[in-house]
Amino acid sequence: GEEDCNLVPKAVEKLASAAPPNTSVPPFEVQGAMTFLEQMRDVCPSVCAFELTGSDLVQKLDGDWRLHFSTFSTMFPYLPLVEIVRIDTESNTLSVINQFGPLGVTFTSSYTFSMTSCEFGFETVRFTLFGNTIWEKEIAERKMKWYNFFYTDDRLACVRSSTGALTLLFR
Repeated sequence: GEEDCNLVPKAVEKLASAAPPNTSVPPFEVQGAMTFLEQMRDVCPSVCAFELTGSDLVQKLDGDWRLHFSTFSTMFPYLPLVEIVRIDTESNTLSVINQFGPLGVTFTSSYTFSMTSCEFGFETVRFTLFGNTIWEKEIAERKMKWYNFFYTDDRLACVRSSTGALTLLFR
C-alpha cells in the first residue's frame, strides 16, 4: 500500500549499488528491487521518477545508457560485454551498441513513445572494427519490440522489455 512508498528510496539505492562495474550484488536482490519498483509505480504516483511520461520521459532518456543487468539470461544476469542503449531525440532513433573489444555491432531503429513505452523495430545493422564501418545492411523484416520504462532518474532506468525481461540501465 501507500506505506510501501517509503521503501522506494531503499530499492533505488539497492539498484544504484549494482552500478557498473559492480557485479557483487546478488542477482535475486537486483531483480527483487526492480520488481518492487515496477509494482510501486501505480501505488506511489507522487514519486518524481514515476511521474515522467511521454515527451518528458523521452527528454530524460536522451543519451547513452549502459545495459548492465537483465533477467533475460539466468546464466549471465550481469552482462559480460559492453552494451549501450542510445536514445537520440534529435534523430528519433534508438540504437543498441555491442562492443567486443575492437569489434562493434550496432542495431538502429526509429521509435515511437507512448506514455512510458518505447516501441521500435531494428532497421539497420552495422559492424565496425576499430571504429571503422566494415559492413552495414538494412534489416528486411522488422520485428517490433518495446521497452516499458517504469522507473527513471538521473542515474538509472528500469525497463520491462517485450521479452518479459527486467533490464537495468545506467548513465
